[in-house]
Order: sequence, then structure tokens, then C-alpha cells
Amino acid sequence: MRGYRDLLVALACVTALGVAGFAWAFSSPIGSSPDDDFHQSSIWCPHPLEESGCRVQYDDEGAIIGAYVPEIVRDASECFAAQPDQSAACVDDLGVTLVPSDRIDQGRYPGGYYEAMNVFVGEDPIRSILVMRLVNVAIAMLLFSAVGAVMPRPGRRMMTLALLGMAVPLTAFLLGSVNPSSWAIVGVVTAWLSGYALATSTTAGRRLVAGTLVLVGAAMAAASRTDAAAYVGVVLLALLVLTWRQLPRRMRLVIIPVLALASAVGVASFLLANQKSALTTGFGEDSGRNPVDVLFYNVTELPDILVGFSGAGVFSGLGWLDTAMPAITHVSVTAVVAGLVAIGVRVMWPEKLLSLAVVVSALVALPLLVLQRSNALVGESVQPRYLLPLMIVALATALAGRPNEESPGLTSTQTIVVYTLLVLANSFGLHANIRRYVTGQDVRAFNLGQGAEWWWSFGPSPMEVWAIGSFAFAVGALLLFRVRESRPPGMR
Repeated sequence: MRGYRDLLVALACVTALGVAGFAWAFSSPIGSSPDDDFHQSSIWCPHPLEESGCRVQYDDEGAIIGAYVPEIVRDASECFAAQPDQSAACVDDLGVTLVPSDRIDQGRYPGGYYEAMNVFVGEDPIRSILVMRLVNVAIAMLLFSAVGAVMPRPGRRMMTLALLGMAVPLTAFLLGSVNPSSWAIVGVVTAWLSGYALATSTTAGRRLVAGTLVLVGAAMAAASRTDAAAYVGVVLLALLVLTWRQLPRRMRLVIIPVLALASAVGVASFLLANQKSALTTGFGEDSGRNPVDVLFYNVTELPDILVGFSGAGVFSGLGWLDTAMPAITHVSVTAVVAGLVAIGVRVMWPEKLLSLAVVVSALVALPLLVLQRSNALVGESVQPRYLLPLMIVALATALAGRPNEESPGLTSTQTIVVYTLLVLANSFGLHANIRRYVTGQDVRAFNLGQGAEWWWSFGPSPMEVWAIGSFAFAVGALLLFRVRESRPPGMR
């Protein structure tokens, strides 16, 4: 009876978190996530363009340079991006007339994500984009729920704390978008979490499902972004280091082929896509700066990227990096993550330290390498969203418990503090994101409908979306109380 009640509570919380995700998906207009003009056009006409069914654009020499997409798909971002005081009212002036777009994928990205989202393209671009956003939120919730169902009890606390600790604002915003970073986050994190479940499960049924989810996560990451495909190999290597000693010999014969296959999927996607050139040639032209000065500056300013999950930092706003998060949001989230890391690392052993070092090294080395190759400075090329999958895995690794033991937990008081901070961070962050597009961030009024210049022509009002999203997250985050320590540390 208790197990049935626990299941109902978990389902209610997950459903509430899904509703909160839908609110984030509804909180901004078409074109509001980074490079949406490129990603939306690529969804409408996936590579190869000549087989996409779209009218193709050629240059004077007959080479394909783009395709024709609805005007609102191509131009929605242009009228408000990088203008935080400009509302999204300009989007209403855009129509569905087909216009040429050369900001479109021609093999640079893996492409699978664009083909999958193309299924939802309809006659109304606005409704199509919203459907895609809701589908991405639903995929995230379904996969994380599936992982939670097969995760042995000792790992559920770690999973819950890691996912909720970094849920807002950047993760929620990206999951509720059409940016391929949505699948990158879900894919990499699902691969690691389900790999952990595979390594720690004791029943054949759970191992079978967990192994399948590892491959699903790897495939999603490989279909989304080349860097995410490479991350799969990094995080699964770190996972193998973390769990190797606790694995019986016969289990090693099971888990190694699964992790190797998942890593191979990621490596193949990385090698076949053109995005990998960023690691060897960087982005854009050489700025002519002194490389030593560039490295010194980037090492100094790297934390600005690493705290981007909270919406803090000079170059870490939401949207096109132009939507500033209020201090109550980014300070609260940063405090929560810092506190969880401190609690997690109080339990340490050699394999965990080495595993954590693998992930953290990637978090530090990859952005520095790309920036150095580009001779660019922090804020010019690498965005926090590129590193978000690794950040979540790093937090989960820090929270991992010793073999066959639950991860370090929170006392009741600590849980109340973390819960309160996350609920406040979500509510104020969602309010700020809606405000940015309804009127622009130069307006400070609490009532989001006051003086509204833009909103959807259907659905709930701005204040209703904010209230629903805030309440739903508050309900879903009650999961924190389901995984807290029943007794203070040292009293077992």
C-alpha cells in the first residue's frame, strides 16, 4: 500500500514539473531561444535541402545556398534579439510568406533533431513551434521518469537533487525551446543516469531497461549537437571509473558493451558532422590578439561561463543572452548548487574523485580550448548552454554515494532551505522571462498584463502562465522531501 502511495506522489510531482515546463515553453515568443532563426529554418527544411521538399535557393554558380521558409520563421528573432527593452510585438507584423534563408543547416549539425521536429511542421508556424516545445518538455519528463523508475533506491536521491538543483532557469528555458540544446541536455544526462542505474541495478529487468535508456540518451545527444555527442563518451568514461570497483565480473561483461556502443554512437556523430571543426580551427577569423593574453583573460573570466546555469554572469542571460535574470534567481540557484556540491563531496573515495576530475576537466578544458583556437575572449564564442549537460553530470557525480549506499542527503532544515530557494528562483525567473517579451525589461510592474505589447492570441494570460508555472514547480519540487535524510548524518 505504501509503495502504491509513493508511486502516486511521485507521478503527481513529475506531472507538476511537466506543467511547469510547459509554462516555460509558453513564456516566450517564436524565435526567442539562441540562434532560433537558424534552428527554425533548419527544422522547416532539414538537410539535405534538395530532398527537404522546400523550394531551394541557388547562387549564381548553381550551388545551393539556402531554402525558402515562412517569413516569421526566419525573421522573428531579428526584431527583438539583443534588444532587452524591446518587446516581441514586432513578431505580430510577420507573416507566412515564403522568403529565402541562408541561415540554415547544410550538414554542420548532425541533423537527426531537425528531421524529428520537422514532423510537427504545419501550416501555422506559431502553433507548430509551440507544439515542438511542448513535445520536447514531454520527452524530457518521460525519459527522466523512466530512468527514475529503474534507478535503484540508493541513486534516486542523487538523481533528484541533481536534476532539481539545476532545473532553473537555463535548463527549464532550453528544455521548453526548439533549440537542439534541449535534446543535448536530455540525451547526455539520460545516458549518464541510466548508465548509473545499469551499473547499480541487481535485477535483469531493470538492467535491460537501463541499458536501453543509455542507448536512447546517446542517440538523442548524437542527433542534437556534435559537442553533445562527444560529451556522451566523456561522461560514460567517468561513469565507468566511478562504478568499476563495485561491479561484479559478470556485470562488467554486460555494462562494457552497452557503454562502448553508446560511446560509439556519440563518437560517430562527432566525426561525421562539421561542427567538430570548432575544436581544431575555432570560430571565425583570428582577432590578432596575443594568445598568452587571451589565455590569461579566459582563465580569469571562465567562471562567468560556468555559473551560466543560474542566469548569472555578464554573458549568461536567457534568450539571445539578452534576458537578465533577477538577483533572487541567480543567487538562489548558485547557492543551492554550491551547497549540494559541498554536501556531496563530504563523501569521497578515489574512484569518485577521479570520475569527478574527468568531468570537471572537460568543463574547464573544452571552453578554453575552443576560445584559444578562436583567439576569442569569454563571451564571444562559447555559451553556458554548450556546457550545461556536463554541469548537470558533474553535480550528479559530486552527489554520488559509496557503492550500495545512498548518496549524501539533506536534513529537513536543509531541504526546506533548498526547496524555498528553488521555488523562488523559478517563480521570479519565469516572471522576468515573460516580462522581457511582453513589454521589454525596461518595465518593472508586477502585473505582467499591465501595458502588454505582445502575447499569444490564444491560451492563458501572462499572469496566468506565471501563476500556473510557479505553483506547478512548487508542487513538483516537493520531491526534495521524498529523498531527504530520515535522520541527521552520524545517527545511523
